[in-house]
Amino acid sequence: DPGRIRVFAPGSDLKQFADSARDPRVESTIDRFLDAPDKPVNLAIARPVTKKNLAALVHAYGQSPALQAAANLVIFAGSRDDLTMLEPEIRDNLAELLQLIDRYDLYGKVAYPKSHRPDDVAAIYAHARARRGVFANPALNEPFGLTLLEAAASGLPVVATDSGGPNDIVETCGNGILVDPRSPDAITDALLSILSTPALWDRYAAAGSVAIKAYDWDRHVALYTELLAEVVEAAVPAKTVPDLLLVSDIDGTLIGCADSVGDFSTWHRAQVDVAFAIATGRSFHSAMAVLAQHDAPRPEILITSVGSEIYYRAYRGAVYDRDAEWEAIIAAGWDRDAVAALIAEHAGLTPQAALEQRRFKLSYFAGGDRDAGERVRALLAAHGHSCSIIQSHGRYLDILPHAASTRSARRSG
Repeated sequence: DPGRIRVFAPGSDLKQFADSARDPRVESTIDRFLDAPDKPVNLAIARPVTKKNLAALVHAYGQSPALQAAANLVIFAGSRDDLTMLEPEIRDNLAELLQLIDRYDLYGKVAYPKSHRPDDVAAIYAHARARRGVFANPALNEPFGLTLLEAAASGLPVVATDSGGPNDIVETCGNGILVDPRSPDAITDALLSILSTPALWDRYAAAGSVAIKAYDWDRHVALYTELLAEVVEAAVPAKTVPDLLLVSDIDGTLIGCADSVGDFSTWHRAQVDVAFAIATGRSFHSAMAVLAQHDAPRPEILITSVGSEIYYRAYRGAVYDRDAEWEAIIAAGWDRDAVAALIAEHAGLTPQAALEQRRFKLSYFAGGDRDAGERVRALLAAHGHSCSIIQSHGRYLDILPHAASTRSARRSG
């Protein structure tokens, strides 16, 4: 039951990266490879294992004269001495990287130092930041993405895989662009977008400060102990039934100005006849996490996953109860498995992460196709399925039961 589960961002010590400084020794190990060492840097730091997909980054760079003209490519792929003595997977991946550099004739444009020390990493990020570069993580799947946090804390924009933890990091920090790691063109376009737009680079670089706060170890501990205290203290029955319900979205509405969130929190604590509710496209856990990140008040009601789920908070408690009656209403006529099968067979959409898939919500990436929503609606209607189709930002597409929406959920709540 999501209402009885909390997800906390892992705690990290990012201070050394926030305070990172350039190191002439580190810079010399990079610059010796390059004909134009003062150009911006596309930086990757990863072990050369298959899932890190470093070859895709070299393909993207090698196939794009524009990207080669805009920046150098710097890859720290672990440490090596004799290639023949390495374990097979690492040896084969390193050999592939070297072969690709040769195939695309990237000598003088790509730096691939043989080794680095752990305490060099902060200076490597600082080097890329000083050259207004970009950190790239094209992993096929990234369970978390610690290097993305390190890059963010260092003030370096990121281009990262849209599979796994980077979704949460980039969504939380707003410090870069997510891409399909299997598409060299997508990687190239994202890198060029940041490199060629100074205002965008500045915005993503500045957003790294969010990572330092959101993923701070002391903050992680404080949130955890606060929740434990609320669990130990039994919920108190409400003394009065509120006369009014204030409903707000999260992104661009409740959050966005720290001072205003603080003022609202102070006002909310003084209210006895106003219940506070959130209506959002985010999942329950995502909504709770971003509210905690911005020190926003905890709502009495959460309408989440684009109106497909409603939760009620035990008065001043830590637990939320899901509205089973609402689920019974929207379940009528909803055949999730049949809809998912149709989309998989005919629509050509990429499913979003498993966490975004809900009992009453199927979520996909539309790949920038702004007509995808109408195509999906027509496809489902032709097979007898009446569904709500919600497409946002040209990239995201949600399919829900016909009766489900945040507007309908607000009326139910």
